[in-house]
Amino acid sequence: MQEIGQKIHPEALVTPEVERWVFNRKPISLETLLRTLVSAFNPQVLVANGGYLFKASLDGTVFHLGIVPTLHEGERGYHFNIHLKQEDVFTLIGNITPQRELTILFKNSAMKEHDNSIYQRVYAQLARLFLNASPDKPFTLDWITTHLMEEKRIFPQLPQTLEELAEALPIQVRTCCSTLPK
Repeated sequence: MQEIGQKIHPEALVTPEVERWVFNRKPISLETLLRTLVSAFNPQVLVANGGYLFKASLDGTVFHLGIVPTLHEGERGYHFNIHLKQEDVFTLIGNITPQRELTILFKNSAMKEHDNSIYQRVYAQLARLFLNASPDKPFTLDWITTHLMEEKRIFPQLPQTLEELAEALPIQVRTCCSTLPK
């Protein structure tokens, strides 16, 4: 497990749990996905788009992420316009504001205690991905996110920051890539 406060390195994103990546319904390499997110999370781009709406899910060893701008050509984006190849009750939905505040939610009215481990995996992987795409300007978790995680008892110890969320589960590093974005 990584020590609290250590930066997560991109190679840590490829774990036994995630071997492949799908972004907006298209297979993508980890390197390309990170470069895309780095560009999208640039402060000027983030403001110009009014932030982003997203969905994220895990399907076996495949991580699915869909993102749309909150505003595009004067029109508001909607979560129902984001279509993942894999969506279920464990799909996370949320938004990133221009102020870099992050909301991460899910809809599961019949949640059972054994569901927590699945949510933990998706939350932690999303947090690791977002941290690696924006290490110098991390996002903050909003109160809605922390309240939902606390109310549903997703984690034994409630993460208060994106860093704590990313570190909530052990990372088992597997070598993946010869070159990763700096």
